[in-house]
Amino acid sequence: MRTMKEKMHTEELYLPDDDEIVRQQTACLDLLYTFNQTRPMLSLSATLAEHCGRSATGTESIISKITGSTCEPGRVSFHTEKRSIFSCISRRKRCISRRLHFFAAFCDILDCGRSRENGSIIGGMVMKKKMFAILVSLAMTVCMLPTAVFADGATHQNHCVCGGALEGHAHNTNVTWIGVSSLDEITERGNYYLKNNVEYNGTYKPADGVVLCLNGKNITCTAANLSTVTVGAGRTFTITDCQTVPGKITHASGKNGRGITNEAGTVNLWRGSVCGNTLAGGGAGVFNGEKAYFNMYGGSIADNTTTDYGQGAGVYNRGSFTMSGGAIEDNYATGSGGGGIYNYKGTVTMSGTAVIRNNVINPDNSSASGGGIGNSAGTLIVNGGEIYGNSSDSGAGVGNSAYDGDNAVFTMRSGVIRDNEAGAVGGGISSYTNGSGKVTITLSGDAVIRNNKAKNGGGISSSYGGVTVTMSENAAIKDNSVSGTRYDQNSGGGVYFIASSANYPTFNMNGGTVSGNSAKRGGGFCVGYGALNIRGGSVTGNTASYGGGVYVNHAETVTLSGKANITGNYDGTGADKKNSNLYLNVSDLKIMAAGMTDGAEIGVTSPNGASLPMTVTGDTVTKNYFVSDDAAYETAIDLDGYVILRTVTEKFTVKINLPTDGSASHVTTTGALEQTVATDSYRAVRVQADDSHYFSNDNRHALEAKLEGTGIYVATVNESESLVITGSPTKNVEVTLVTTAKRKHAAPRVWGQAPDTADGNGYINTNEGHYSLEYRRKGTEEWKNFGALLWCAVEPGYTYEVRYKGSVTDMASPISECYVPTYTIPKVADPTPNNYVYDGQPHDGVALGQDYAVSSGTNTATDAGTYVVYITTADGKQWTDGTTTAKAVTWRIDAADQDAPAGLTGVKPTTVGANDGKITGVTAAMEYRKTGAVQWIACADGEITGLAAGSYEVRYKAVKNYNAGKAFTVTVPSGDKPIFVLTVLGGSGSGSYEQDTTVTVKANAPAEGKVFDKWVIRSGDATIADANSATTTVTVKNAASTVEATYKDDDPTHMHSYETKWSYDAENHWHACACGDKADLAAHTFVWKTDKAATATETGLRHEECSVCGAKRNENTVIAKLSGGSTENGNSTSPKTGDTCNMFLWIALLFVSGGVVVGATLAPKKKKCSE
Repeated sequence: MRTMKEKMHTEELYLPDDDEIVRQQTACLDLLYTFNQTRPMLSLSATLAEHCGRSATGTESIISKITGSTCEPGRVSFHTEKRSIFSCISRRKRCISRRLHFFAAFCDILDCGRSRENGSIIGGMVMKKKMFAILVSLAMTVCMLPTAVFADGATHQNHCVCGGALEGHAHNTNVTWIGVSSLDEITERGNYYLKNNVEYNGTYKPADGVVLCLNGKNITCTAANLSTVTVGAGRTFTITDCQTVPGKITHASGKNGRGITNEAGTVNLWRGSVCGNTLAGGGAGVFNGEKAYFNMYGGSIADNTTTDYGQGAGVYNRGSFTMSGGAIEDNYATGSGGGGIYNYKGTVTMSGTAVIRNNVINPDNSSASGGGIGNSAGTLIVNGGEIYGNSSDSGAGVGNSAYDGDNAVFTMRSGVIRDNEAGAVGGGISSYTNGSGKVTITLSGDAVIRNNKAKNGGGISSSYGGVTVTMSENAAIKDNSVSGTRYDQNSGGGVYFIASSANYPTFNMNGGTVSGNSAKRGGGFCVGYGALNIRGGSVTGNTASYGGGVYVNHAETVTLSGKANITGNYDGTGADKKNSNLYLNVSDLKIMAAGMTDGAEIGVTSPNGASLPMTVTGDTVTKNYFVSDDAAYETAIDLDGYVILRTVTEKFTVKINLPTDGSASHVTTTGALEQTVATDSYRAVRVQADDSHYFSNDNRHALEAKLEGTGIYVATVNESESLVITGSPTKNVEVTLVTTAKRKHAAPRVWGQAPDTADGNGYINTNEGHYSLEYRRKGTEEWKNFGALLWCAVEPGYTYEVRYKGSVTDMASPISECYVPTYTIPKVADPTPNNYVYDGQPHDGVALGQDYAVSSGTNTATDAGTYVVYITTADGKQWTDGTTTAKAVTWRIDAADQDAPAGLTGVKPTTVGANDGKITGVTAAMEYRKTGAVQWIACADGEITGLAAGSYEVRYKAVKNYNAGKAFTVTVPSGDKPIFVLTVLGGSGSGSYEQDTTVTVKANAPAEGKVFDKWVIRSGDATIADANSATTTVTVKNAASTVEATYKDDDPTHMHSYETKWSYDAENHWHACACGDKADLAAHTFVWKTDKAATATETGLRHEECSVCGAKRNENTVIAKLSGGSTENGNSTSPKTGDTCNMFLWIALLFVSGGVVVGATLAPKKKKCSE
């Protein structure tokens, strides 16, 4: 039998007992209610019960009858072929046919006469028809739901800002979220979620206070070399995600750029992923600025890549980066630090469940440090979380560095750094300074450094002075290891020191444990130059070939105090395992031990070849806390109070065999190659390699391995052409020496360069500059160092020999020769003149520079003009023809142009044709002429008088340094026209008018029996436009005039004949008769008509037109462009839901529903009538 959830996956719907599923379905219904802006007062069951007069249980029986299936109490199940309302709601993009299936399911009520549950009967046709009407209405409502309700994003629920998955904070699940389809929709603070994937061709800059739920969707930047998101100064931006598969902040394929840039704001990451970004620079995933805050509670920063030696593939931090959860993983950096995080002078705090894992720095980058975190002059605080699976050349887990007075601080109180692997040093942690910086590391609480790997310093590596590591409480460095076949590898399984004798790091062990680590030298500690202070804790269970617990070589100080414990460490593995705790590689090293107290115990192993008895401590003690790792030796306090290591004297044979290839010989002034002597009587033996061989470190280490445990050792500590073997034998030993052939070099590439000055040096140049080159003048004997630069200053005029120097490891190379020429006088080209336009500033005719000098003439001038300067070559230089004679150079400063004058005004003559016009606003610096004239006339200050009407040009005169200016055209207008009196007899229009004025005149209405005849000019000078029209125009000419309207007797035989075409003026229209009479006179009735419809992108045109006569006005009136909600041109202002597929169905259902309701009402009445 299928479970309820199985039924749901087969599209059989039910009302489940499971509270979570009920909540989800209720949320879906709430979305529908919100969309339709209505909310039912009763549930479906309650509604049916109210209309049917039955209880909820009875209603469920009715629904069972509708669906044709039996339901358990409290559960409604619909058959697959008859889709339910919940099925429609819970599935996306359901088509109309599914809704019709639902409607068909409800129609089954026509066939039901009884319930299948409890055997109850639904009685009467009235009940059936009421139910049918109700259910049809419900079906119609469902069918009218827009498709958008079922679209992606509609299922987004209210949830906490953490996405509902993170603990450790106060959840608030009632946060309301606003869905957006585009980031441009977010214009102010608030809670938003994405309804779909977003592509953004630029960088999104959120407003302050925006909280964005990715909702399983991606924000993809499609632009190159930009950040997908940039948070500005003072702004807060929060990112979360409520989906099982979170969304991403990323870049499109083939587009490089950063995920998030936080300039100086606050970013909160709860869920979601910043991933898949590639940047040619630092911080491909996140860049956190100097005054920025980034809080990472969850989510991930993953799969980001920096190129071009960029640092911080995941995060580049200069501000405050706090990480209490989430993961920074699988990032790849090519730069010198920070596969996961690069912290430059910022603060990084890690705690909780935070994880930094599987980040990588380019393994070919030998300067890389900090596969997980690169901490450069910053502050790193680890209070929890894990850093594991990261890799780098050094500091695979954490790499600390500080230079030139900077400080780096790393404090670890809890958490784990594990399973990281470095290509060189510091599998867990590395620290480096250049001697002037300072790195401080504190390990306390429950901090654990374990299972890390490197070539040196599997757990921790400290390089050079200024590095201080302090370990206390329950901190542990355990199960780390080193490997490597080179002589300078495989040291310090737990902790490795390396420095110079004058500048060394310090390790303070106040508590905790160093255990289970392994190496060739120093399973727990390998101390090169450095200070090791053990005041408490234990070093135990570590393994190494030399110094299972601690290997000390060139240490500045080793101080043991309190209950320091170095025991239980081993030399070798398997059956050969033996005690090897504190190993002093050099016999004169001394341990400061006066401060040890009861409970302390130190196992000690003497170095190879140490003279016994050997003094172990450098200060006096009162109690011996040392024990010998080798049963053949014992410790004791001598008469002076120092701890010594001593042994029994015996005679042993030591035989040294020379190399079989004859590449070395015995220095006979030293001890014999074969000696049988007591322990303290062996004479040192020196062996000298020939000119083409030397004893390499590998040769030496191989010999040391053969001599190990014999009391004989190699006194030579570096690569050398000779080897010294000495010691105090403790057993018989025979060894054969091996040498290494010196490297050979080709002759270097060099060339000579002449001096820059007559008394200067020449140069030997090379592109292979190195301190190993040497040179000499050909024919001399003494070789001189070339230096480390790419050139070497020498005396010119000679041939020199250059070669690679011979050294311990290298043969001198073949010689290269080069000639260094003597000084040659430089040649210069003829000078080029400069030309200018006058600007009031001084100018040079020739730019002298380093090549020219002025002999005579003018090379600097300010005023316009043509100048000549005589130029000669600078000292020590010649013209190209080998001479130095001065050369004449002509140059000029052209006069500057002047702008046209402004503010000039023409004043008209007093009358037409007069010559008393003016131009005002002129000055004496100007001149004028009438347009078209040739001669210019000087102006006086103020105005030009005596002008006739016309066009004139005015400009500034030409003066020193300036050309004549551009002309300004001024018009002197004509004089005023005279005014004449027009007298109109028998009509209107009389008055005083200016000459050439056109006046409208209108005859009076004719007397009884008279009609208008014509207009007659009685006196003066005037013209009449239409003498036969009762209304016409008269133009006044050159004198006062009188016009008169005349009339004649009316012709009783005249019959009016009106035109069918409308006549009109601006106000009225009418039908006109030839006699001038008007019929149907009426005012216009104007309506608007569209000539060109407006669109969203273009304006339209319209005009008013009389609906009777067609007269027009207000033509070419502009119609504005349509806006989004405008109804112009037939556009609807209704919201565009995109769902118009229900309209015809709604109309059909409306008619059906109406018919059913009427039928349900009339049927009982009809039945009563029939009864």
